[in-house]
Amino acid sequence: MRRMRRSMRRLLRRPWRARGALDAMPDGPRRSLMHAHALLEAGQAADAAALLSDLARQSEAAGEARCGWIHLQAGRAWHLAGDPQQAAEHAQQALHMLGPWITPERHARLSRRIAAELGLPTVASSPDHA
Repeated sequence: MRRMRRSMRRLLRRPWRARGALDAMPDGPRRSLMHAHALLEAGQAADAAALLSDLARQSEAAGEARCGWIHLQAGRAWHLAGDPQQAAEHAQQALHMLGPWITPERHARLSRRIAAELGLPTVASSPDHA
């Protein structure tokens, strides 16, 4: 449990680096994700946000499970770029996409964490558990 909380904090503070996750991605999206992370580290948050947004939409259209996590990264990048509306939209989409993959308790914690990170009163989303 403690390990999970620590990994969620890392997820919201730095680029997505799940062990083995990049190896499972096709070459083109993997390069795009790595390029977006490099842009974030270089302080070019707006460019990284646009790239991550496109990557999240492509991943979502392909029905990939990781699209929720990429939406989280896009939301974080938009927040760093100074666009709270885009950040909130991506955060809500991330919560929606992650609903079937995480427990309701984790969903609630993640929702509160995102709201705190983005400086929002709440991030409205309901989990879609089957």
